[in-house]
Amino acid sequence: MSNGIDDKKGKVGGVQGAGGTKNIEKASEVSEVTKVEKAQSVSGTSRSGAIGRRKLTRTMTASERDALFSMIDEEAEKLFGTSGMSEETKEVARQAVKMAVDAATVDED
Repeated sequence: MSNGIDDKKGKVGGVQGAGGTKNIEKASEVSEVTKVEKAQSVSGTSRSGAIGRRKLTRTMTASERDALFSMIDEEAEKLFGTSGMSEETKEVARQAVKMAVDAATVDED
């Protein structure tokens, strides 16, 4: 037997002992406490502007939009073709993607 484990059966044979405890150091006292001061007021805020804002390089043409939507339909068929989803659910997913594309390509300016 080594370390309290019976090698033949793989079970613990007994506890051989625990390590001793160590002395704990006493916490020292707080040396100084300072008074909490009033926070300063904020003078104002400003708009962040167009930092990180995406802009279209050019407007998508109607034919490009149609081609993109055809690709969405093709990819949806590949993705959902054998999934067992109902046709209604597949159509909802296709339309959701198309609406997201339309929303992302709208020029807000």
